[in-house]
This record gives sequence, structure tokens and C-alpha cells, in this order.
Amino acid sequence: MRFDPNPITLFREGLVVNQVRLEGAQFNLKKLPDGKGSNLQELLNRLFPESPEKNKAKNPFQVKLKRLLLRKTRFTQFDPATGNFLRVYLDRGSVDIDDMNLPQKMLKVREISLRNPKLRVQSYFTDSPFPEEALEETPGDTALWKIAVEELDLRSGVFQLDNFRKEPIPLNAPGELNYRHLKANDIFLRIQDFALNNSTFSGQLENLALKEKEGFVLTRLASREVIIHSRGAQLNGMKLITPKSELGDTLTLPTATMRISRSLQTVSF
Repeated sequence: MRFDPNPITLFREGLVVNQVRLEGAQFNLKKLPDGKGSNLQELLNRLFPESPEKNKAKNPFQVKLKRLLLRKTRFTQFDPATGNFLRVYLDRGSVDIDDMNLPQKMLKVREISLRNPKLRVQSYFTDSPFPEEALEETPGDTALWKIAVEELDLRSGVFQLDNFRKEPIPLNAPGELNYRHLKANDIFLRIQDFALNNSTFSGQLENLALKEKEGFVLTRLASREVIIHSRGAQLNGMKLITPKSELGDTLTLPTATMRISRSLQTVSF
């Protein structure tokens, strides 16, 4: 850990940490028993409690981080109410931060670099029924965060999705993508001007490339504007290229399963 001991900096900006390096760290995220927020959110609230109305005009002491380095880091999150289990392994990663304000849930990032990340999402049956509409918005998670990222660069990624709740056994025909049981390798992702605001994601997709286990190869997916929210996704100025085809148009996807054949000759919803 490196920080700036300059007293002028401490007075004007608070404690400025130039760099933090984490190696072999593991983060276990979980929802609180009352279902409102997570243990991470509770930690932030304890570190940066909301000021009373009469003190809000004063500038509270800030802690700012300029650069975060991650090596062989693991993240896990399990939600027993929904049966969703998330696991992430990151071989190498770096985050260069321009500005951050944790009490106000604001983050401005210049660049995020991820190497050899592995993401696995699993959904299981729960003991009690859970309405699907409740999955759309979860109080206390991301609804209040405002995040802006100038550039995201991800290479050699792996993504696996298994929705055992919706489809315990894969039912797709050979060579057909099944969005309930996916495994993609060699993922390359580059995004410019990425933003998260009130659970809406937006940004410019420069390139997404991957290879899926069923044989589907995505050579390039690009879009001058991508908007993703709870009701679906929209790709404006989209260009989709595979070894056998090329498409270019504006694409709107509702929140539903989309299946694409290996040769991308048919698309069905």
C-alpha cells in the first residue's frame, strides 16, 4: 500500500492512497438477513455513515484510492432467497481511478484491465417460491451507485452459466446456443465510456469476441451505443460478425431467451 503523506493533500482531498495491491484475496459477498443490501454495503455504511442534516454542508474526511492491483483474486456471492450463486476468479487485474466518493456512491475510473477472468453463474431451486419480478430490482445493491469508466479491456476470459432452476437438463439441439447452459472461452471484450446509473448500463462496445462450447464462434460484436436495463437491451449501430455471416442494424432484445443457430442463419425468440 502506498499513500500520499502531504499535509496539504490531506487537508484538501483527505487520505489519498496511491496504490493498493491484493494477492490471493477472497471476497465473500452475501445479502443481509433482512434482504436489504449486502455485507459490503453494511461495511461502507459503517465506514462512511450518513451525516445528520445540519452537518451535511460540511466536507467530511475523504479516503481516495488511485490505483488497485489484483492478483489471483476470488469473489463469491450466494443468495439463498433466489438460489443464485456467483463465482469469479481473476488472474490479473488493475483499476486506475480518477475520482471516488464512497459516501455518495460515486466512482470515476479511467481504465479497467482484466486478464484471464473466469466467471461462473449458477441458479438452483430454493425451498420457497421466489417471484421472477423481484429479481429485476434489488434494493440496496446497485440502484444508487453512479459509476463511469472510460475504458474496459478484458482478455482471455471464460464465462459459464447454468440455470438449473429453469432447465435442470440442457434441452438444446446440437450446435444451438442455449442461454440457460452456456460456456464461452477466449473472451475478448473492449468497452468505451461505460456508465452505470440507477441500474441502467450504457456504453460503446468496441469489440466482443468469444468461442462457445457448442461450436458457435463470435468473431466480432460491436455497437456505437449499448443500453441494458431490467426490461431488456438495445444495441444501436450494431455490427455482428461470425465466420459464416455478418449482420448490421439496431437490435432490441426483450428480457427473454434468444437462441441462435451455429451458422447464424436463424434467430428465434
